[in-house]
Amino acid sequence: MTTPTLTPKKSAQQLLTKLAASEGFTAVVALLEHFATDSVVPGICTTCEGVESSCEPDAEANMCSECETETVQSCLVLAGVI
Repeated sequence: MTTPTLTPKKSAQQLLTKLAASEGFTAVVALLEHFATDSVVPGICTTCEGVESSCEPDAEANMCSECETETVQSCLVLAGVI
């Protein structure tokens, strides 16, 4: 296992933009519209920016598989939808 690179805290908008791009969307709004009613949504680690493909929509502190901290938030929580 490689040690993930920790990054300075980024804004929610920056994290959502990275998450949208990793999921193949060109805009954050498209990501949120696509996953608004799903039971499983993507999330991103607020510590190392690792992307997790399956989170509960209301996830606020899921375990990150890269840096092993409980700092993964779902796209819906990060955007303030939930």
